[in-house]
Amino acid sequence: MIRVALILCLLVTTAAAAVVMPRMLDATRAIENWQGRDGQFGERGAYGIRPATWKQHMGALPFTLARQEYWGRECARRHIEWLKTQLPAAGIDPNEFNLALAYNAGLDAVLRSAAPVRAYQHATRVRNLYQAK
Repeated sequence: MIRVALILCLLVTTAAAAVVMPRMLDATRAIENWQGRDGQFGERGAYGIRPATWKQHMGALPFTLARQEYWGRECARRHIEWLKTQLPAAGIDPNEFNLALAYNAGLDAVLRSAAPVRAYQHATRVRNLYQAK
Protein backbone atom coordinates (compact mmCIF):
# COMPACT_ATOMS: atom_id res chain seq x y z
CA MET A 1 0.00 0.00 0.00
CA ILE A 2 2.80 2.42 0.88
CA ARG A 3 4.63 1.55 -2.34
CA VAL A 4 1.50 2.27 -4.40
CA ALA A 5 1.08 5.67 -2.74
CA LEU A 6 4.72 6.53 -3.33
CA ILE A 7 4.52 5.47 -6.97
CA LEU A 8 1.48 7.70 -7.42
CA CYS A 9 3.48 10.58 -5.96
CA LEU A 10 6.12 9.95 -8.62
CA LEU A 11 3.56 10.09 -11.40
CA VAL A 12 1.66 13.19 -10.31
CA THR A 13 4.60 15.33 -9.26
CA THR A 14 4.60 18.67 -11.03
CA ALA A 15 7.70 20.10 -12.60
CA ALA A 16 10.10 21.09 -9.85
CA ALA A 17 12.67 23.81 -9.82
CA ALA A 18 16.04 22.71 -11.11
CA VAL A 19 17.93 20.59 -8.64
CA VAL A 20 20.94 22.39 -7.17
CA MET A 21 23.76 19.92 -7.78
CA PRO A 22 26.05 20.78 -4.83
CA ARG A 23 23.11 20.43 -2.40
CA MET A 24 22.06 17.17 -4.04
CA LEU A 25 25.57 15.76 -3.80
CA ASP A 26 25.96 16.89 -0.17
CA ALA A 27 22.64 15.30 0.81
CA THR A 28 23.52 12.08 -1.01
CA ARG A 29 26.92 11.92 0.68
CA ALA A 30 25.43 12.50 4.13
CA ILE A 31 22.75 9.84 3.75
CA GLU A 32 25.19 7.29 2.30
CA ASN A 33 27.10 7.62 5.60
CA TRP A 34 30.20 5.83 4.35
CA GLN A 35 32.21 4.10 7.09
CA GLY A 36 35.37 3.42 5.07
CA ARG A 37 34.39 -0.09 3.90
CA ASP A 38 32.90 -1.24 0.63
CA GLY A 39 29.18 -1.92 0.78
CA GLN A 40 27.27 -5.18 0.48
CA PHE A 41 26.82 -4.72 -3.28
CA GLY A 42 30.32 -3.43 -4.00
CA GLU A 43 29.48 0.23 -3.36
CA ARG A 44 32.59 2.25 -2.75
CA GLY A 45 33.33 5.66 -1.32
CA ALA A 46 31.31 8.41 0.28
CA TYR A 47 28.77 8.41 -2.57
CA GLY A 48 28.14 4.66 -2.64
CA ILE A 49 29.36 4.20 -6.20
CA ARG A 50 28.88 0.74 -7.70
CA PRO A 51 31.41 -0.71 -10.15
CA ALA A 52 28.99 -0.52 -13.14
CA THR A 53 28.16 3.12 -12.40
CA TRP A 54 31.85 3.95 -12.17
CA LYS A 55 32.58 2.27 -15.49
CA GLN A 56 29.62 4.01 -17.15
CA HIS A 57 30.75 7.50 -16.16
CA MET A 58 34.47 7.26 -15.45
CA GLY A 59 35.61 4.89 -18.19
CA ALA A 60 38.98 3.28 -17.66
CA LEU A 61 39.91 5.16 -14.48
CA PRO A 62 40.53 2.63 -11.70
CA PHE A 63 37.56 1.99 -9.41
CA THR A 64 39.82 2.44 -6.38
CA LEU A 65 39.59 6.20 -7.05
CA ALA A 66 35.92 6.08 -5.98
CA ARG A 67 37.20 6.16 -2.38
CA GLN A 68 38.69 9.61 -2.94
CA GLU A 69 36.32 12.53 -2.37
CA TYR A 70 37.07 14.34 -5.62
CA TRP A 71 36.64 11.32 -7.89
CA GLY A 72 33.68 9.86 -6.03
CA ARG A 73 31.87 13.20 -6.12
CA GLU A 74 32.63 13.62 -9.82
CA CYS A 75 31.22 10.18 -10.62
CA ALA A 76 28.13 10.88 -8.50
CA ARG A 77 27.67 14.24 -10.25
CA ARG A 78 27.90 12.66 -13.68
CA HIS A 79 25.48 9.92 -12.67
CA ILE A 80 22.92 12.38 -11.31
CA GLU A 81 23.26 14.52 -14.45
CA TRP A 82 22.63 11.40 -16.53
CA LEU A 83 19.58 10.51 -14.41
CA LYS A 84 18.31 14.08 -14.94
CA THR A 85 18.11 13.31 -18.66
CA GLN A 86 16.71 9.78 -18.33
CA LEU A 87 13.83 10.42 -15.92
CA PRO A 88 12.06 13.08 -18.03
CA ALA A 89 12.41 10.85 -21.08
CA ALA A 90 10.22 8.38 -19.16
CA GLY A 91 7.78 11.07 -18.03
CA ILE A 92 9.14 11.30 -14.48
CA ASP A 93 9.97 14.65 -12.89
CA PRO A 94 13.72 14.83 -12.15
CA ASN A 95 13.22 16.34 -8.69
CA GLU A 96 15.47 15.55 -5.74
CA PHE A 97 13.26 12.69 -4.52
CA ASN A 98 13.07 10.91 -7.87
CA LEU A 99 16.78 11.43 -8.53
CA ALA A 100 17.65 9.98 -5.13
CA LEU A 101 15.29 7.06 -5.74
CA ALA A 102 16.88 6.24 -9.09
CA TYR A 103 20.37 6.80 -7.66
CA ASN A 104 19.70 4.26 -4.93
CA ALA A 105 17.47 1.68 -6.62
CA GLY A 106 18.70 2.05 -10.17
CA LEU A 107 16.95 3.66 -13.11
CA ASP A 108 15.50 0.37 -14.38
CA ALA A 109 13.84 -0.39 -11.04
CA VAL A 110 12.24 3.05 -11.00
CA LEU A 111 11.02 2.74 -14.58
CA ARG A 112 9.51 -0.68 -13.80
CA SER A 113 7.96 0.61 -10.53
CA ALA A 114 9.98 -2.07 -8.78
CA ALA A 115 12.15 -0.01 -6.42
CA PRO A 116 12.27 -1.59 -2.97
CA VAL A 117 10.82 0.15 0.08
CA ARG A 118 14.35 0.81 1.39
CA ALA A 119 15.04 2.91 -1.73
CA TYR A 120 11.93 5.02 -1.07
CA GLN A 121 13.10 5.50 2.51
CA HIS A 122 16.55 6.50 1.25
CA ALA A 123 15.04 8.97 -1.24
CA THR A 124 12.87 10.48 1.48
CA ARG A 125 15.91 11.06 3.70
CA VAL A 126 17.89 12.61 0.83
CA ARG A 127 14.96 14.88 -0.10
CA ASN A 128 14.46 15.97 3.51
CA LEU A 129 18.12 16.82 3.94
CA TYR A 130 18.25 18.54 0.54
CA GLN A 131 15.24 20.71 1.41
CA ALA A 132 16.57 21.55 4.88
CA LYS A 133 19.63 23.31 3.42
